[in-house]
Amino acid sequence: MNRTILGSHGAIVIDATGAIVSTDLDGDEYADITRFNVAEFVKWCEDAAHPDDNELLREEVDICLIGYWYTDAAGNERYEAAVDEFRHTHIHGHDEPAFIESGS
Repeated sequence: MNRTILGSHGAIVIDATGAIVSTDLDGDEYADITRFNVAEFVKWCEDAAHPDDNELLREEVDICLIGYWYTDAAGNERYEAAVDEFRHTHIHGHDEPAFIESGS
């Protein structure tokens, strides 16, 4: 199954392995992404949601929910993990903060 990864700089279609199938980008912000970590994303979805109602495993995914590998300016492959706070808010909604700040 192909998924579309959506972000503020465009869309990237990936296959079931995380390989990029096609792109529709606004600028070059995502141009250095080489592949997505579908295995970790699917595991997180299965662990985070009720197994009978896992809307996370849909065809369109926010780029903040899935990790990816990219090539840096020196040509080295790097990994950008999914944003934990975004994942937490996505599952629990805005009523339960991802962290609590202590006040004085």
